[in-house]
Amino acid sequence: MQKVIGVECWADYYFFGRLLNDSKIIRKEKNKNEVLKSITERAKGSFSVGVVDHDKKELTVYLKETEIEGMVTIGEYIHVSKFAGSIQFVIELKPVEFEIWINEFLKTEGKSVADFGYESLKEFIEESKSIYEVLLSKPRFIKLMDFIFEHYKNSDNHIRKIKLILEYLLKNRYQADINELINV
Repeated sequence: MQKVIGVECWADYYFFGRLLNDSKIIRKEKNKNEVLKSITERAKGSFSVGVVDHDKKELTVYLKETEIEGMVTIGEYIHVSKFAGSIQFVIELKPVEFEIWINEFLKTEGKSVADFGYESLKEFIEESKSIYEVLLSKPRFIKLMDFIFEHYKNSDNHIRKIKLILEYLLKNRYQADINELINV
């Protein structure tokens, strides 16, 4: 299968590959701008999804300069935009970045990054920016991810929602209706 989902960092690559049980469809880009370019420029005429942090002004500027056909916000943690006349979508993780997005899930489970051996959220953020091989060699990162994948299915939360959103987009690709995402 084609690499149709672009992400910003190796932690995202690992997470979304595992969430969807298929890392072959995930494409790790250099940064947010490259994710956005891969959606709008390199994927012309093809289905593509970018998953990015909602943490920099450039995303807002980029989206304002691009014609958007539809936008939906699902809860307080997920915002999806569809580019006009295309089958390209960008999913923004809110409130700020992937690691904080993950931490918000941990809070719903009565946990924090400290429960997995991190001294602080800052330390978790720094470690998650490691290259892939280093990241996978970190037992506390893997333990934290294992916890997420063992527990996200148990309640209505943003991780479960994003899985359903991505599965809907992957299944419906060219017929995907952004307004249907609210109902997934």
